[in-house]
Amino acid sequence: ALEVNQAVQALTLRDLEEHYTNGWYTVFYDGDGVLDFSADVTAVQRLKPGHILVHLQLRAEASSGLGIKISHTLSEDPIRNIRIITPGFEERSEVSPFHPAFVASLQRFSMLRFTEWMHAESKHTPINWTERTTSLHFSQGTTRGVSLEYIVLLVNEVAKSPWISLPVNAPNDYIQSLFSMLASDLRPDLSVYLEL
Repeated sequence: ALEVNQAVQALTLRDLEEHYTNGWYTVFYDGDGVLDFSADVTAVQRLKPGHILVHLQLRAEASSGLGIKISHTLSEDPIRNIRIITPGFEERSEVSPFHPAFVASLQRFSMLRFTEWMHAESKHTPINWTERTTSLHFSQGTTRGVSLEYIVLLVNEVAKSPWISLPVNAPNDYIQSLFSMLASDLRPDLSVYLEL
């Protein structure tokens, strides 16, 4: 929980005015508390707890983007799982976390290589299965890499075989856990390519 006069703030969608669109973004969150918005936000509509619309007019400046601040939350039900949805894709976000333009851009490939997504060659990538990034991690954009759950979800959606690079020095239990996950979650019509 936050102490009195304490808040948590982050600036997201930074410096992306050429890659994102202006308009009404949907913000979903779980938990109980208050979210406030700043930076390029020009209007806010609080539809119900956990569902807010924010209007962005993105600028090309260092402090541009979507500022989000948790100004109050409850320790027994803290604000968590904040999701920001691009204008026009609220309904699709319930089916898939991937933007349709991104999915369409992958159709020309027969296989998708995830070395960079997994940061497999980075010293920051956990080599123990229990310490790896999962789909519940606060961000998929850190030096720890994208979760294997999201990788499997993506290749299943686009029907492309994954090329997965194992983290350097991954122990046997990591490899066995990966195989178990792929056997249970990957579409059976897809092949898997592994890189050690």
